[in-house]
Amino acid sequence: RNANIIYLEAYNKLATETDFPSVYELFNPLTTVAKSHFWEWFSGNNIDTTRWTVPTGSGAMVDAIDGGYRITSGATIYNISAITFNDKRHYSPTSCEMILTCKADNSESSMNGGFGNNYNQRNISYSSVSVDITTTSTYTELSSYNETEGSGVSSDIAVNSDWHNYKITCTSDNLLLYDNGVLKVTKTTYRPISAMQPVFSNLTTASNTCSSDIRYIEAYNT
Repeated sequence: RNANIIYLEAYNKLATETDFPSVYELFNPLTTVAKSHFWEWFSGNNIDTTRWTVPTGSGAMVDAIDGGYRITSGATIYNISAITFNDKRHYSPTSCEMILTCKADNSESSMNGGFGNNYNQRNISYSSVSVDITTTSTYTELSSYNETEGSGVSSDIAVNSDWHNYKITCTSDNLLLYDNGVLKVTKTTYRPISAMQPVFSNLTTASNTCSSDIRYIEAYNT
């Protein structure tokens, strides 16, 4: 009993003498700005609406093991469905990375997953960088836009409807796309220039309803 009292007194004294307003200050000086880092497993009944917004189209959790979240765009050509990070643009265009596990679900669709400062990652008026799976194309691409121009660079990944684990890296020199840990594309043109948010979108390329799925995403500044 006496030992417990002595321990409690010592703990209270230490807590008083190290009166930090946050856990961060226990390990880091205030001059070191914390870098943004988050991850999301898309599971449960619905997405976390404190993080995510559906600015256009519709989406729902897939009722299957590791099904993730499915966004669906309408049966009109160029109809878009997307989820965004509530327009919180934390990520630097020159020093950030994203890991995402996703797939294009069916034919006549175009899936984009990555960073953007708007939900429409294919609009040249916005900064963006994303993995682009268009089911009418032959290969998966790394696409980017700099608010004036944009383009896509093909990888050697044949377009399919399988799950893939992608990684996108933005640096001050280039943009990189990895698939399952293997570097597939290095892109130096039309790099984004503004702060961005995580975005996952699906575009109808013909006249049928189509969808894309995502089950994990992680994003951080480097």
